[in-house]
Amino acid sequence: MGDYVIFAANTYVIDTDIPSGSLVFGQSPNLIIKEDHFDYVREYAESVFIYDV
Repeated sequence: MGDYVIFAANTYVIDTDIPSGSLVFGQSPNLIIKEDHFDYVREYAESVFIYDV
């Protein structure tokens, strides 16, 4: 699994490579992987998980 990946609720991943900056939906082996959303995913992750102190 790459950096800055967002998994939808109830997503199950088994033996699948997930590239950085992806949105992932569904369950293996029928996953939907939306690639090339790195900027959006990174901004969202930083706004939720990284705090400026």
